[in-house]
Amino acid sequence: SSDLSTSKLNAESKAWHYFISSRVLPTNHFGDVTRERATLNYFIQKFRMINLGEIIYKAVCDSSTSTIFAGFGF
Repeated sequence: SSDLSTSKLNAESKAWHYFISSRVLPTNHFGDVTRERATLNYFIQKFRMINLGEIIYKAVCDSSTSTIFAGFGF
């Protein structure tokens, strides 16, 4: 679900959102900022430690068990 639109992001956040949405957690809907992408964006900009492998693993598991959409968002 989308909690935020990219129109609400500043330039740096938009750049990180584009990177996250195209390389880390791929999607076809760049205008939607999900909670996961917003959290990852925040952690990156604040130089906080994150377990990227766990985030990607969870996204793969969530995608594979989804009954609404089959497959990945790319």
